[in-house]
Amino acid sequence: MATTALLLVAYRRYNIYAGTLAVKKFNYNYLDLRWRLQAMFPVPDTLSVQLRNSIYPYKVVDSAKVLAELSSTNFRKTIRFKNIITGNSYYIVAKHRTSIETWSAYPVEFLSDTTFYNFTTSLNKAYGNNMISINGIASFYSGDVNQDHTIDAGDVSIVDNASAIGLSGNVPEDLNGDGFVDASDLSIVDENAYNVISAVTP
Repeated sequence: MATTALLLVAYRRYNIYAGTLAVKKFNYNYLDLRWRLQAMFPVPDTLSVQLRNSIYPYKVVDSAKVLAELSSTNFRKTIRFKNIITGNSYYIVAKHRTSIETWSAYPVEFLSDTTFYNFTTSLNKAYGNNMISINGIASFYSGDVNQDHTIDAGDVSIVDNASAIGLSGNVPEDLNGDGFVDASDLSIVDENAYNVISAVTP
């Protein structure tokens, strides 16, 4: 007799003693997140988002990497998580490939299916007010090219060298996303290095 296999979206386990099929369903939580980059990207780009416990050592509970498109003056994406508990609070940590890692100002409570958090409304939406205002819109600092949580001479050197050889394309050194590494990118990283911009965490 042929055996037919059925692929279920939900995980399942078969109780061979009772002869019953139990289906385990995930209760997903959604985060509607908005953000902006200092060096505004005019094209879709990725963002890695972590949800961390609200108490030390702030362990990562869930994470996701999403592709978001520019909407008006900022990026917006609804992100799905399956490992968090409704009613608990978590720090939202945003990690962009050319920007300083940015934490939410406080642990955000996930009370319903969809929780909203908008980094762009005020600098105080980031932990330690660690953003910059661009035309009145709170934005993540750009220039942490080597992703060591600090914008410094190392990042300046990387962008400077890339500019000198005319590097182009979708590369981290192209901070403003115009397809070319040039003086405009260098000016951004240079200013932030001068101001010793680094990640601020609990």
